[in-house]
Amino acid sequence: MILGGGIIPPIQGKLADFLQSKSDITGYGIHQSYWVPLVCFAYITFFAFIVKGILKRQGIDYDAAIAENVEAANPEGTLDGAIA
Repeated sequence: MILGGGIIPPIQGKLADFLQSKSDITGYGIHQSYWVPLVCFAYITFFAFIVKGILKRQGIDYDAAIAENVEAANPEGTLDGAIA
């Protein structure tokens, strides 16, 4: 996400400036430029679901691995040693 933080904001700013120069409505450019991060977050979500499916096809169950790690860290079934 470091790279995205260095590239996406300037792209969004350029798009906002471009759209605003073509419109007479105040704030039109900045409002419409928020489609850029929306597309980025949609791609990240899509990628996460695709990778999870690929891992399962390779025999790697991410959810089971996380559950095992949580169980190993909290053998009594409580979180952070809290009394249930």
